[in-house]
Parts: sequence; structure tokens; C-alpha cells
Amino acid sequence: QCIASSSTITRPDWLPEMSMRLKTHSTLTATRWWVGLFSGSPVASATPALHYGAWRYDTVADGTAFWRCVSDNGSGTPQVTTTTIAAATSTLYEFGISMTATAVQFWANISGTWTLVATHSTTIPTSTTLLSLYGKVTTLENVAKTFKFGVVKLYTN
Repeated sequence: QCIASSSTITRPDWLPEMSMRLKTHSTLTATRWWVGLFSGSPVASATPALHYGAWRYDTVADGTAFWRCVSDNGSGTPQVTTTTIAAATSTLYEFGISMTATAVQFWANISGTWTLVATHSTTIPTSTTLLSLYGKVTTLENVAKTFKFGVVKLYTN
């Protein structure tokens, strides 16, 4: 399953703030999850050479069951922060991202309170790069997997 804006809708110097609620599948085995703002589709790789700020969980690339905060400037060598937020089956998450021309901030709604989890100030999207909203789970094996979105919000200032 996928949720994506049909065209580019924001850029970092417009100060976007986005949040998504998602619920994981009953199995996380052999999956790659992307949720965030991207200059193209990230599904083919755990380290796409795109401009983005996003949340990622990848059972192959990451090796541990924690969500990652990931940003890149098109290099294919992203800045990655491992969080303490465990990726669990059949679990509801609410993640947020805010961008400026000089930083990407990653937020999580933990027990009803938005908490800043990480800030990236290097290897971030170029300030005028056009970005799209994207959420996708990719199965890395020949087994169908699904996830659900409850709310998707995007604000620009």
C-alpha cells in the first residue's frame, strides 16, 4: 500500500510540517517502511539518492527493531539516527517532520505528547528542492503486507 501526493507540494524553505498516523501489519518480517517528504519515490532502496526527511524501518538494512530518522541531500549516503521507538506489529504510530532551510526535525507522538526525537542539520534536502508526501511499506519477500493510515497532515508557513 502507498499514500503519495500526486505532485510536488512543498519545499524546505516553505517550512513544512507534516504528520502521519499509521498502523503496522501483523508481521514486520522482510519489510521496508518509509514515511515522510521526498523528491521522488524511495521504495527501491533503504538509502535512495533523493532529497528527503523521513521515518524509516527496514528489517534488512537496519538490523534492529527500532524506527530510524533519515535525511539526505541526494547523495545516497543519508544521515541516520536510530531512535528508542521500537517497531512492533499491529501498533499505531504518529510521526512528524518539520523542515527549514537548515534543519530537519523528527517528532513522535508518545502517550499523547509530541516529543522531539532527532534533529539533522547536515545531509538534509536543499532548501528549494520540491518535495512530495510519501508513505509506503514494501515487502522484501513474496508475501503481501499492508498498513493503514489514519491521519495525514501537511502545513506550510
